[in-house]
Amino acid sequence: MTPLLHTHDFIPYNPGKASAFIGSWDIEVNQSDRICIYGDSGSGKSLFLKSLTLLYPPHSGRVYFGKQLITQEHILWFRSKVIYLQQVPQFGEDTIAEEMNRVFRFKIYKSHYKHLQAQALQLVKEVGLEADILASKAYELSGGQKQKIHLVLGLCLNPHILILDEPTASLDEKSTIHVEQLLRGWVEEVGHERAYLWVSHQSSQRKRVGSRFFHVADGSLSIVRPEEVSYSSASM
Repeated sequence: MTPLLHTHDFIPYNPGKASAFIGSWDIEVNQSDRICIYGDSGSGKSLFLKSLTLLYPPHSGRVYFGKQLITQEHILWFRSKVIYLQQVPQFGEDTIAEEMNRVFRFKIYKSHYKHLQAQALQLVKEVGLEADILASKAYELSGGQKQKIHLVLGLCLNPHILILDEPTASLDEKSTIHVEQLLRGWVEEVGHERAYLWVSHQSSQRKRVGSRFFHVADGSLSIVRPEEVSYSSASM
C-alpha cells in the first residue's frame, strides 16, 4: 500500500549555513498512524515538521503525498491534505467566526463554505466550548481556548494528515484527555484515510496518543519501538 506521505533523502531546513542535521530524516506516514514525536526542546522537532509541510524549504530531499512528488505547483493542494497546527495559534484582530470564514473562502474550500460553517459550530461544542465563543476576538481568549479553536479549524478543513505541535500544551488535564480521544476517533473513523503526527513532551501522553514513535536527538531522527519508549518520567 502506498503511504499517505513519505520522504526521500530528506533533511530538514536549518537556518544556519550548514545543516545541523545528521543523515536522512526519511519517514513514511500510513493510514491510521498515530505518530508521536519527542525529544528535548531545541532538538529540531518543529523545524522538521515545518520542513515536512514545506512551510520551510528542506535542506535537501523530496516529499511525496501518495505517489505525487510535491513541487511548487502542488503546494496549495498539498497543504489542504496535510495541515500543520503550531503550538501557539496566530489569529488576527477579527472575531473567531470571521477568522474562520476567511479561511473557508479560500478557493480550495469555498464550494463547501456553508458546510464548513456548520461543521465548525458542531466541533466547537465537541471540544467543550460554547457556540458564542465564535463572536469573541482572539485577545479575549485563554491560551487553551485558542488551542481548541485552532484544532476546530484544522479538523473542519478535513485533511488526511494533521501535524500537531504540542496541541494540548495550554489545556488542563480533563480537556487534554478529551482532545486526545477526539483526535484518536478522528484518525480511526471508518471510511477515511487519516493520520496524525503529534509532538509531545509528556511521557504519559506519549503512551496514550502514540502507535508509532520518532525520537529526535543529536541532529538525527530515529524510529523507536513502542516497548522501548520511556513512559516513566513526567516529561522528556
